[in-house]
Amino acid sequence: MTTSPLLDIGEPAFASLSPGRLPWQPAPERTVADLATALGLERVQGRVEMAASRFVRLRPPEGPGLFVKILPPSLLGPQLAADRIARHWAGADVAVCLLEPGFPRTAIFNGMKAAFLAYPLLDIRPANGSDTELEALGAALALLHRTAARPSPLTAEIRGAGLRYLDDLRSVAGKVRDGRLRAPLEPRAVAAAITPVGDGIDLTNAQPIHGDANPGNLVFAGSRVVFLDFETAPYSWLPPLADIAFALERFVAVPQGPDGKQLLHGAARLLAGYRTQAALSWQPGALARMLRFLSAKALCTLMARAAEGCPTPTEEWRKFLYLSAFWAERADLLARLEETHAN
Repeated sequence: MTTSPLLDIGEPAFASLSPGRLPWQPAPERTVADLATALGLERVQGRVEMAASRFVRLRPPEGPGLFVKILPPSLLGPQLAADRIARHWAGADVAVCLLEPGFPRTAIFNGMKAAFLAYPLLDIRPANGSDTELEALGAALALLHRTAARPSPLTAEIRGAGLRYLDDLRSVAGKVRDGRLRAPLEPRAVAAAITPVGDGIDLTNAQPIHGDANPGNLVFAGSRVVFLDFETAPYSWLPPLADIAFALERFVAVPQGPDGKQLLHGAARLLAGYRTQAALSWQPGALARMLRFLSAKALCTLMARAAEGCPTPTEEWRKFLYLSAFWAERADLLARLEETHAN
């Protein structure tokens, strides 16, 4: 299990279901000097802000700024794999935020060796939930899926890593089922919620996908959707429905909460946007199974990390247990959605 992506995933930037605002604070003068050294700059000019001890914004008086991630060197490999995929998929149809030339860099920072990854500081904002933007999100996902489906040297790598990842997930689910692993929070609820992983998922239409289509990773620069954070893409070998279900959950269902009418309306707009750029069909029941699988997958990842002594924030356990229950309580609504949109 030690080589599995299950253990390569860093702590989430946001524990909540929707990204909030990072707590940006002016960086102390000593930290600014250390950053200049780490980034290979003679000095840092302009405004320097930090958040969560691992994100930095550099805003010079003139010219473009930088967004910098500070990571343990052990997480550098997965980040570079993600950047390689982002570069391969970037183009006229797919807007992504790419690593700046000359990065990553490693340096001593706050007394410890750290890796620095710098990206353009974009003028971006989260989706506003309007019909127009839901349709734009759906269309952008379709274009990314079309690009990712084209045969390339990366395809076999992603498929192999993705299948190993799914095998690891099933192994974790089996250990939970027979009592060898026990969740530190609500173990019975977790054991019930991860059942879909043990049951497996239909991979008939599997291909490379983004794998983490949440509101923090699909953002707007003006009217265009920009894809961020491809960290899960190197091992995301699933049907495109996985990204669609994820986006439907985070951009539509969670913001609407108990309002079933608005949920159905928002889902229709997202799916309509997708179908402007790519064909979309699934068998009745597949969307419901995929939504349950996504929560189960996340809980299995938390189980694997907990078993290895890695940090597993309580908020993350509660988040995915909530999502599992959310869809279980809305089975009738899902059935109506699938009746209208499944083929």
